[in-house]
Amino acid sequence: MTTTTVTVTSASRHHTASAVVIDPTRGLVLLVAHKLTGRHQFPGGHVDPDETGDQCALREVAEETGVTATLWTAPRDRTPIPGAVRHPTPLMVCEFPAPADPDPAWNEPAHHHIDLLYLATADATTPTTIQPDEVDAAIWVPLADLTAPPVRPDVPVAARLACDLLGLAHPGKPTPVDDEPEPQVSAWEVDRRLRPVGRG
Repeated sequence: MTTTTVTVTSASRHHTASAVVIDPTRGLVLLVAHKLTGRHQFPGGHVDPDETGDQCALREVAEETGVTATLWTAPRDRTPIPGAVRHPTPLMVCEFPAPADPDPAWNEPAHHHIDLLYLATADATTPTTIQPDEVDAAIWVPLADLTAPPVRPDVPVAARLACDLLGLAHPGKPTPVDDEPEPQVSAWEVDRRLRPVGRG
């Protein structure tokens, strides 16, 4: 087997996968304090060979936080396709700048990540265990306030979208109001609307 060495340059674009992990019962979202970005973001990482995006996302969640998450799938992904294996559709696909990694094991310059972001759920009472070489902490943050830790700018937007799919409330979501009563229509107006066209 021939091993190919890939040189990472500033023009390199790597495929990664991550997950918005939400505890819908407690209204919390799981974030990691990433060493390289210096911000709290969704757990995730590079897609390994022979690995699908959803498999990568769940693996990275477990490795970086110790949490076992359950992937959420859209109804359209549950329809079987004859002769094929269906894989979950990401919540979104985004390209992000990736900071340089000075670690001698990698020594990578700044480049780009094409990230497959999935939606998953988990129990926030599960103890977290971090992957210390990549993250400084793994915390559950209230969906009602995603500004407390220094989060990456995409976190509030993606978390709100995930809440909408799960039917959860979040800041910025319109509060449901009772249906307003229909305006009263006079008997004359009803007669006018029902009158056959062309008759006086």
